[in-house]
Amino acid sequence: MDCAVIAPGSILRRPGDRIKMDIRDSRRLAEQFAADLLTACFVPDRQIEAARALVRSREGLVKIDHQARCV
Repeated sequence: MDCAVIAPGSILRRPGDRIKMDIRDSRRLAEQFAADLLTACFVPDRQIEAARALVRSREGLVKIDHQARCV
């Protein structure tokens, strides 16, 4: 059985739908998932985390370099 974890903030809803109703919410979740409108979350592996850390380090260095040039 396939299982997908969906972030609650990515589920589309109308502005007036503030009351939680499990039946309505589960039906809407199933419809949006079947229409491929939702993106599943995943746990990144070490290689992806290393790439993210490298990008963050580079962005930090670029920011420090920019601040040093402005002084």
